[in-house]
Amino acid sequence: MTDRPHGDRTEPADAPIRHLGSEVVHRSRWMTVRVDDIEFADGSTGTWDVLHKGDFALIVPVHADGRVELVRQYRYPPRAWSLEFPQGMIEPGEDQPAAAARELEEETGWKAGSIRPLGRFMQAVGFSEQHCAVFLATDLEPGRRELDAGEIGMTTHTHTEAEFLAAVASGEIADSSTLAAWAMVLADRSS
Repeated sequence: MTDRPHGDRTEPADAPIRHLGSEVVHRSRWMTVRVDDIEFADGSTGTWDVLHKGDFALIVPVHADGRVELVRQYRYPPRAWSLEFPQGMIEPGEDQPAAAARELEEETGWKAGSIRPLGRFMQAVGFSEQHCAVFLATDLEPGRRELDAGEIGMTTHTHTEAEFLAAVASGEIADSSTLAAWAMVLADRSS
């Protein structure tokens, strides 16, 4: 077994599962999959499959009239179209707000006059270390849209809050990151 490929995270002293070692079983430009050897509090051992993907930024673009900007993108794993807030990988060494601003303009063609962090969340804590940094983008003005190959066919959609909530209720918006980001918007409003 090799050391953890992404070993900047250590267990708290009271963790009921202890890391013993790791083996990388798949690595690509987008992700690393590893199998960790672990020990449980009762002394038994086992393995845990862990997916490591780089952190990503998600942007909640809000127009002056309160409408939100969404993108409709084909997502290959579920073989379905997804209505969601713009989001994308934070490149190595890239500043999180800069990544958010870049993704917003690339995916929607809008630039943010103001971009403010709302918080961070973990994407899938049962099997991944990936974090999402969420930003609120306001004072929107036209920019230049530049889609990459995986985004071909992506369209933009502007929703009122009522339309957004109706799309959540109907299941049209099912992206977990978009739903978590909306919870952050609501929390920000109440603070």
